[in-house]
Amino acid sequence: MYGEQKLLHTIMKPQNLFILFCLAFLSVNTYAAKFNCVLRGTVVGRTSKAIILKKASADPRSAMQVEIPIVGNQFEYTMVSDDADAWQLIFEEELPVAFKPVIFFADTSLINFILFPMNEAEEKNKIIGGALNREYYSRFAALSGRFKTRYLAMRDLRNELIKKKEYYTSGYDSLSMLIQRTGSTAQQQILSRKIKKLMETGNHLTPIGKKNQTEEERIIDEMFDFRYDYIIKNPGPVAYQLICEDIQPSSERPYLLNLIQRAYKAFADSKTNKIYAQNIAIRIAGKQLRPGKPFIDFTAQSMDGKAYKFSRLLNNKITVLDLWASWCGPCIAKSRQIIPVYNEFKEKGLQVIGIAREFKDLENLKTALKREKYPWLNLADLEGRNGIWDKYGLSYSGGGIFLFDQKGNILAINPTPQELRNALISVIK
Repeated sequence: MYGEQKLLHTIMKPQNLFILFCLAFLSVNTYAAKFNCVLRGTVVGRTSKAIILKKASADPRSAMQVEIPIVGNQFEYTMVSDDADAWQLIFEEELPVAFKPVIFFADTSLINFILFPMNEAEEKNKIIGGALNREYYSRFAALSGRFKTRYLAMRDLRNELIKKKEYYTSGYDSLSMLIQRTGSTAQQQILSRKIKKLMETGNHLTPIGKKNQTEEERIIDEMFDFRYDYIIKNPGPVAYQLICEDIQPSSERPYLLNLIQRAYKAFADSKTNKIYAQNIAIRIAGKQLRPGKPFIDFTAQSMDGKAYKFSRLLNNKITVLDLWASWCGPCIAKSRQIIPVYNEFKEKGLQVIGIAREFKDLENLKTALKREKYPWLNLADLEGRNGIWDKYGLSYSGGGIFLFDQKGNILAINPTPQELRNALISVIK
């Protein structure tokens, strides 16, 4: 059952990167009353002591979770649900590092799980019970039956070309090695920009690499056509979950984003899926943010709980929106780089607004602010309740930097310090 799921997440991107589950933040009440669902599981070949239960819509770092003990390789828990949204189980020891969630729907009174170690889970895990679970996993089975052989042949060819140094150009390989070796955040940003330019022009691949990628892209597009034929015809909890898993890579796949937009219309036209449609619309808007686009409004809180609306804070000023987190080292490094730029331009009309995405409480944030001494307004989005990261296309990312002009239109996204300075020189007279 999980073998089919593995295929889907493998072919999402030609470079064979793992795709993290990208999941919405708002629940949808599709059942009229609460009901009990018993989760009963057998764990095979693991020494795990506990498994974590979360809504699939919850960030993995969120404190909103239930820890279920595993005793004698068995676990059982009675959960109360009143909606048809997806849930996830994550083994406790995997959560701080790399994890593979077990997705399920609580639409029945009993669900049985047989769960194996991560390296075997794709092929062996079983989830028994519930019509939505059968439907969800049947989508992967259908996908695998139609595309697995063709895609894996192209993947194997790609890996062989990479091994022979015949897939990527020497320029791309050199930049990739440099970015792995440097410990400087600023240098990594510069190298990342160069890699992005190579990829935008197609100069990161050799001729044979381009041929291989073109065939992979064709198979992937066929896969998405097949997937979205089901989603558009069956708007509901399963289709919604499948869309949520696709939204993150859609920013790099215009074809996929177009399919998601078509699926959104199917949800919007459905009488019972209005909130699903609203959530999809928010995520689509975040993925479409580009220079020239207007800001998306939100509310965030100060350390003492006072609410601030972003639209009112803009106040016709050149504004840097710094989305970061106390637990995100790269975010903190980028925020530090803004300080000298802010000091240079603050008297000329520049303002910076920092929003930290925190979990459980604000204690770590208060410690970080005391240490970093950011000289601007600092607010928080606790447990992602304000959906700011979704609205700005970041979802499970640590953060991002956005530069707005006096009218609230985006001038730059994630600029380097020098790019930020150059942009400010061009707009501040």
